[in-house]
Amino acid sequence: MYKTQKGITITEEEMHDLEIKVARIEEHLKSQDEKEIDNNRDLKEYFNIKIEAIEKARSLALIAMKRRLEGMNGFCDALRDQTSCFLTKE
Repeated sequence: MYKTQKGITITEEEMHDLEIKVARIEEHLKSQDEKEIDNNRDLKEYFNIKIEAIEKARSLALIAMKRRLEGMNGFCDALRDQTSCFLTKE
């Protein structure tokens, strides 16, 4: 027989059952913690992949914009050359 802090008396069999239940709860909490750690690891990996993809897309967009601006500058230069060859009114 055991007596709790609140004065409740329990048998050895009940105490043994409680110890088993506590052990099961501890195992369950431990497995939940492990799952949470795995989920956090997976989430971190997912976001790292997303960040890398965004950075790559940004760099590709910058390259494409630079090429486009170079093409526009070339076109403007060609127009300037063409207009310099025009006859003036003088």
